[in-house]
Amino acid sequence: MPSFRPVRDSSDPDLAAAVRFADVFLTCVPGGDDASPGWRIDECRGGFLLLTNGSTGQMAVYNPLSRALDLFPVAPGEMSDGCRGKCVRMDSFLLPSDEAPGSFRVVSVCNDKSRVRPAVFSSGTREWQILPWSKRAPAQPSGKKYWLRHGRQANGKLYWSHTKQAYKVVLDTGTMQFSFIDLPEHLKGKGYLYMAGEAKDGRPCIVSAADFTFFVWFRGADADGVEKWMLDSVIPLKEEVLGATKGSVDDHRDLKVLTILDGIVYLSTFETFIDAATPCWYLFFCLETR
Repeated sequence: MPSFRPVRDSSDPDLAAAVRFADVFLTCVPGGDDASPGWRIDECRGGFLLLTNGSTGQMAVYNPLSRALDLFPVAPGEMSDGCRGKCVRMDSFLLPSDEAPGSFRVVSVCNDKSRVRPAVFSSGTREWQILPWSKRAPAQPSGKKYWLRHGRQANGKLYWSHTKQAYKVVLDTGTMQFSFIDLPEHLKGKGYLYMAGEAKDGRPCIVSAADFTFFVWFRGADADGVEKWMLDSVIPLKEEVLGATKGSVDDHRDLKVLTILDGIVYLSTFETFIDAATPCWYLFFCLETR
């Protein structure tokens, strides 16, 4: 989700008017039966929300600022044709387009026991296009239904970490081709400890947190020209975090990386993950300026 700052004291009348008009409660999104789960926010990108309503089989792209709403059906069931074993619907992603104002694509993805398949909706054609299955994933144990973690979008690519193996499945949203890239070996099966994203210059990065310390990797070529994840920096944050929150290590337990957007790492302290009734702190950290 994006970051926000108070604008009540802003001297910009256009900005103040836009905030007053913004539909922050999503009142223009059509409701349904009060007993149904309703709409789920899948992604926020470029000022647009991607929403899914599993009860009605609808998706929506909505701009709360302009109140522009685009409704369309979820990806068709035919995308599971040819699956091997159980087919699982995974993530959906919003890809804003520069071709025309308000134009976009939506990518929905499913997987079977060893492969991944995308379907693409275009706001221009108003149709879903189901693309071929990927090749079989490497080192893939058979029979595992949920073998990929929640996906992330960064620098024109979609990334999914394997739940047990030290690699990511990657979908290039320009070519719609799948590939597989390695992970640092000690992150194998530990997707809950790290998050993939992009630096301000668009480079793919991985950030993990342990003992109030950030570990930052960037994807690049080593001395032999081999593309791999390379540890860029180790950044102790305990003093900075405790100074900002006026708390203690016993209070916060540790840090949790939530997402990385444009070189900003959004994170929280750990209280709520231990006890949902206990509030936690939300913080952000700039990779460029530190």
